[in-house]
Amino acid sequence: MLTLAIATASAMPDIARAQARDSTGVTALRIFLDCPPYICDFDFFRSELASVNWVRDRQLADVQILVTTQQTGSGGTEYTLTFIGLGRTTGIGDTLRYAALPSEAADVTRRALVQRTRVALVRYVALISGADAVHVSFGNEGHGVSAQTKPDRDPWHYWVFQASMNGFLNGESAQRFRNFYGTVSANRVTTEWKTNVEYDESYNDSRFDIPDDASPSGTRTVTNVQRSYGINTLQVKSLNAHWSIGARASLSSSMFLNQHRAWSAAPALEYDIFPYSESTRRQIRVLYSIGLSGYQYTDTTIYNRIRESIPFHNVTVAVGLQQAWGSVNVNGNANWFLADPGKHSAGVFGSVNLRVVKGLALNLGGSVNSIRDQVYLPKLPGTDEQILLQERQRATTYRYFVNFGVSYTFGSIYNNIVNPRFGGGQTFFF
Repeated sequence: MLTLAIATASAMPDIARAQARDSTGVTALRIFLDCPPYICDFDFFRSELASVNWVRDRQLADVQILVTTQQTGSGGTEYTLTFIGLGRTTGIGDTLRYAALPSEAADVTRRALVQRTRVALVRYVALISGADAVHVSFGNEGHGVSAQTKPDRDPWHYWVFQASMNGFLNGESAQRFRNFYGTVSANRVTTEWKTNVEYDESYNDSRFDIPDDASPSGTRTVTNVQRSYGINTLQVKSLNAHWSIGARASLSSSMFLNQHRAWSAAPALEYDIFPYSESTRRQIRVLYSIGLSGYQYTDTTIYNRIRESIPFHNVTVAVGLQQAWGSVNVNGNANWFLADPGKHSAGVFGSVNLRVVKGLALNLGGSVNSIRDQVYLPKLPGTDEQILLQERQRATTYRYFVNFGVSYTFGSIYNNIVNPRFGGGQTFFF
C-alpha cells in the first residue's frame, strides 16, 4: 500500500485520507506546520490536505513539518521539508526537498510543497490509523469541496486566545526612539461561524536634542509622543457557498487623528463569485456595509465640532488569483457619508506578479487613495515642529505609494546545487 501510494502521489490529488474517529474508531493524524506565511500558504495546505488535524502547537502534534530554505546557485530557492515524529510517532522522521526556479510562480511552488507533504505523511497515517485507513482514490480532497476533519474532542470549542507585547528601542547621543505595542485577541473559526475579537494598544515617543544658543545648556529638547488603542470585533455567518452575512464594531483612540474616542458599528453582506472553498486559488468578493460612526475629538475640528455621529456606507471589492502564470491580489474600497455624499474616500491597493515568458518576471504593487472626508482635522494649524515630527494628520486630497520591478534569468536550467560556502546560501529556520 505504501509503495502504491507514493508511486501514484504525483498523479492523484487525494492520496492519504485518514479516517476520522467517528467512522473507524481511530484518531486522525495531528500536524503542526512550522513555516511562516510568506513561505507557506497555510490555507492552501489545509484545503488540499483536509483529512488530517492541523494543530496550533508542536506539543499537540504527531508530526511537526519544519520548512527551511536555502538559495541555489542559479538564484532559485531550495525548500527542505523535515518531518519530525512527535507523540505517537516519536523517533520516525523523514526529509524531502524541492528546488524552485527563480522565475517560478507561487502557485507552482505551493503545489509542489503540498505534494511532497502528502507523500511523506503516508507512513505516519498508516502507523496511526493502520493500513486500512490509507486510501488511494480520486476523491474530492484537493478540489476545495471536502469537509475538514473535525477534532475528536476540543475542550476549548475552537477558541484560540493570544496575548503579545513587543518593544523597539533605538538611540544615539542626540536622539532616541521608543515603540511599545501590545495586543490581546480571541478568535473562533468554524465552517459556519467566524468570530474575531482583538484589543491593541501602542505607545511611541521620540526625542531630539537640537543646538540652541538661547538655552543655558546649549541644546533644546524636542519630543513627540503618540498613543493609540483599538478594540475590533467581527462576527460572520456562512449562508452558503457564495454568500455570508456579518457585522463589525470598533472602539478606538488616536492622537494622530485627533480622535479622543471613536466608535463604529456596521452590518455587512458579502458575495464571492467563486465558491469560498476555492479561496486559496481564486476569489472575487464584493462586500457592502452600512452603519454609524461616532467621534469625540481631542481638539475642535475645522467644522467647529467637538463630537458628532456620522452614518455611512461602504463597498469593498477584493480580487485574489493564484495561478501558474503568477498572482493578482487587489482590493478596492469606497466609503460615503449618507448625510453628505460629497464627503467620501476611495482607494485601490494590491500587488501583481506576472511570469511573462520563460525567465522574465514583472511585479507591481502599491496603492492610491482619493480623500474627501477628513472631518477630524483640528481647527488650529500645527506648529512647524508638529508638522516635521508628523504628530498629527495633515489635510490632503490624495495619498499614494508605488513599487515595481522586473527580473530576467537565463543560463543553465539546472537548479539543484546548494553551496553555502562564504555565504550566499544561508539556511533560515522557522
